[in-house]
Amino acid sequence: ADSMACAYKGNDKIYMKYMLQKIQFLVLYNDTNSAIDVIEGDSCNMWETIGGPYYKKILEHRILAMSAKIKNDQQLYEANIMEALKLVEKYISDNKEEYVLFLRNDLQHQRGKYIITTQEYIYYSYLLYGKDRSNKILEEYQDLYHIPENAIEQLKLLYHMDIMDFYPW
Repeated sequence: ADSMACAYKGNDKIYMKYMLQKIQFLVLYNDTNSAIDVIEGDSCNMWETIGGPYYKKILEHRILAMSAKIKNDQQLYEANIMEALKLVEKYISDNKEEYVLFLRNDLQHQRGKYIITTQEYIYYSYLLYGKDRSNKILEEYQDLYHIPENAIEQLKLLYHMDIMDFYPW
């Protein structure tokens, strides 16, 4: 991943793919600090393009939550998921008009930062508050933004993911 990222330093999209792979490898190897160092130290513009201005901090909290889960530290796990969710909610709030326009389009054909934001919002809400509250959020989204049932069902599939497996990239 390092050598490929270096080889594609001039192509942000491909470079980012390899940097994300590097982070995944570090997380799988249980090297939380190095994974966070990679995130903090990288200056590629694609971070914001992929998930907005808070994406790096959201991923840091997610990695810390995964580490806490491995260590069976439920309090630290929930605290980091809460921090990630707060950043997602702040991003949605900061970009309310654009986010609402995004939701009113066909979610199945969408890509980019708002689909990742939507997935993060639903998934982190599910991890913290459970299925009932997440279903309620999805019902509200469906009613307010006329999201088709198949898109809602696709988002509900996130409930079956483990935090170790869910990567919105």
